[in-house]
Amino acid sequence: MKKAEEMKERIIRSTIELIEQGSGDIGEITTRMIAEKTGIGISLIHYHFQTKERLVELCVQRIITGVIENFRPSVAAADSPLVRITAVARQVADFLAANPAISRISILGDLTQPALQDNTALTMAGFSAAWQGGKSSSGNPAALNVKTAVFALTALIQSAFLRKEQSRELFGYDMENKEERDRFIGWMAERLFRSDVHES
Repeated sequence: MKKAEEMKERIIRSTIELIEQGSGDIGEITTRMIAEKTGIGISLIHYHFQTKERLVELCVQRIITGVIENFRPSVAAADSPLVRITAVARQVADFLAANPAISRISILGDLTQPALQDNTALTMAGFSAAWQGGKSSSGNPAALNVKTAVFALTALIQSAFLRKEQSRELFGYDMENKEERDRFIGWMAERLFRSDVHES
């Protein structure tokens, strides 16, 4: 690895440690704190990342990617596809609620710079796997409908999370209340994944 790349990685690792130590409260992290933790001057951070916000967004995306890749939902393969996808969607929504600062950065980053392997796409892949129960969907005529429903579910959860302070007034559910959040997700999943549309 080149020296510049090694330095960038040191800065990223130090910033991730600060984010994790602050329980995701990124508002408290300063460029000076990052520089001190890394043992470098502030100018090197600006040289490699231009702004603290850009560095933090990159770090948050890495954190969330790691969480998604290691996420093992607590569902049984014997459960119906609707039960599996509803359970996984509720667990994703619980993560967003428990980690609002990093979740917001990740969602907004994906919305402004979408990519086929971003955190939104990885979440969608997880929902698809939950629906399929580990089975391949190739050759299944309903697979396109499932992909569309998975996209809609992901977008709805993200949008509801981003507007959680106004959720009760906007659509009648308090997204900061677990019980109401679970009801909202159950309602959405039932409508998006009707068995007559997505026979497996």
